Amino acid sequence: MDSSWLDDVLDAGQEDVQLTGLVADLMVRNTRFAAWFNGKGKANGDTSARGYDIATARAVLEADGNDGDARCAVLARPDRHAAEMGENYLLDVLRVAREQAKKAPSAAREWAEAKAVSESGDLIERVVLYRTDPPIYAITAFGVTFDTTAACVLNRTRFQVRVAEATNKVMDLPKKKYSDFVRSIFDRAEVVDMPDDASEAGGNRAEVEAILSGMGEGDDRQALDRGCKVKTDLGQECIALRPLAKTVRMVLPQLSRPELCKILRGLGWADVQVRLPGEAGQVRVWRR
Repeated sequence: MDSSWLDDVLDAGQEDVQLTGLVADLMVRNTRFAAWFNGKGKANGDTSARGYDIATARAVLEADGNDGDARCAVLARPDRHAAEMGENYLLDVLRVAREQAKKAPSAAREWAEAKAVSESGDLIERVVLYRTDPPIYAITAFGVTFDTTAACVLNRTRFQVRVAEATNKVMDLPKKKYSDFVRSIFDRAEVVDMPDDASEAGGNRAEVEAILSGMGEGDDRQALDRGCKVKTDLGQECIALRPLAKTVRMVLPQLSRPELCKILRGLGWADVQVRLPGEAGQVRVWRR
């Protein structure tokens, strides 16, 4: 292996060794690395100066750093142990660190994914949650604001597609740490309460109420089947579900019959059997 890089670095002395961008980033983001760099924090294993040199180099390599990053990190350690020991010592430290890093590749992926999540989170400029049913998230990324749902945000692939559709840019999101990214979006959302009819459910309810209020009145079974309201002997209003569902379908084609029944119950209607004027038997109706 070419070790010519060592001559200049060792001759320059520890005071002139500058941390690379990756190592400086590790010092800020990874408290364990910062402790090892300063010769602290190892609860087991080799706690000698050499042990901390190896641990520092290995942490850099596991964070996808290269030999240059690892060399500078080891030489910049405050105890100056590597700089004093010389070229052969430093080469051996790097060799051992590479061997250990190969046995623990998950650490590299974990740090890289955490960094990717942080960088992706920085691309999200603003999140607004509109309290509708279902809720709507207005997300601003790459200078573009677009609407999406919680279901979309929770699905990594769907959300990447949504971002690409809205911004024409790709947002790289690691799989393992994606839940941290989602949590950051939900935690920073500005909540805006909306009126009931601003939601799909509220709008459907309002439409059904309007249809019910516009229904004509009758006094027999035939009128009920035509979609009219009929009153019982006690003055209670009754409607038949089938003609109502047919009318509602013309206005709200996406509304299913179970959803319609749920709305009726919410409006105070009950599914019962009653005896209508002029009828010998009971009839199944919705009554209020």
